[in-house]
Amino acid sequence: FQSTVSAGVVSAVGRSLRAKDQRLIEGIIQTDVALNPGNSGGPLVDSKGIVVGINTAIIMGAQNISFSVPAKTAQWVVSELFAHGHVRRSYLGVNCEMRPVHRSFQRQHGFDKPHACLARQIVPGSPAALAGIQPFDVLLFIGDTPIGADEAIYNTQ
Repeated sequence: FQSTVSAGVVSAVGRSLRAKDQRLIEGIIQTDVALNPGNSGGPLVDSKGIVVGINTAIIMGAQNISFSVPAKTAQWVVSELFAHGHVRRSYLGVNCEMRPVHRSFQRQHGFDKPHACLARQIVPGSPAALAGIQPFDVLLFIGDTPIGADEAIYNTQ
């Protein structure tokens, strides 16, 4: 597989995928890059030769679909490693399940999203536990931001 080259057509940006361990991977670039065993980690470059991503993964069985981590994300990870020796992540300590909500519930609570976050597990001593969140609480908002998808919990600032 040496010297493999592809057109590198970007078919989607900002994709979110679940890893094998169910962690959410956000901001992924979807391309047609020919990734083979041993050649992930190479650069995804634009027509000017500027690195825009790091070729990372494929979905087995999917034809000509691969995924790249954006260069900005890779730069952030490297800076975290240099500064702290590891990547620091925010931690809430809540495991949520998205559940559909009835229209009457939406009207009653001023909630315009079709799904809400049901807290399933709370890690003792975690920020979620210290905030008073209990298993089976329905989380609708973080501040003024409605939570209509589990990604919204992690993206709210």
